Amino acid sequence: MVRDVLTGNDVAWNTFQNEDVGVAIDKADDAEISVADVAQADHKALMLRFSISAATAADTITIKAGDGFRSGLGDLVLSLTGGAQEVLCGPLETARFKIQNAVTDKGKIHIDYAGSTIAGTAFLYLIEK
Repeated sequence: MVRDVLTGNDVAWNTFQNEDVGVAIDKADDAEISVADVAQADHKALMLRFSISAATAADTITIKAGDGFRSGLGDLVLSLTGGAQEVLCGPLETARFKIQNAVTDKGKIHIDYAGSTIAGTAFLYLIEK
């Protein structure tokens, strides 16, 4: 499966900036944070925002556990409450979510969407530490 790639929006200190267009939530494709963006986690916090336009209480967003030393904490799962909502997630801990030892997805973070009606847009922000 080819996942949709969330592109990081750099957030600068003490400035206003225009928000990026984000990536439409597609439960058939799910999403990932690219190797290049995850690699910046040493000096930037990785934050996700989900602008949900439709959902039921059975819909979920899951940040998948990777295979690092804190992956034993498991996936981070958000059960949506239904209807439109704005959700923030992060900062993401690479020791928990980064895929470190796989052949094809090494260095990425995976995000899965599940449910019958989930729709909206996902955004990734890279915030200077």
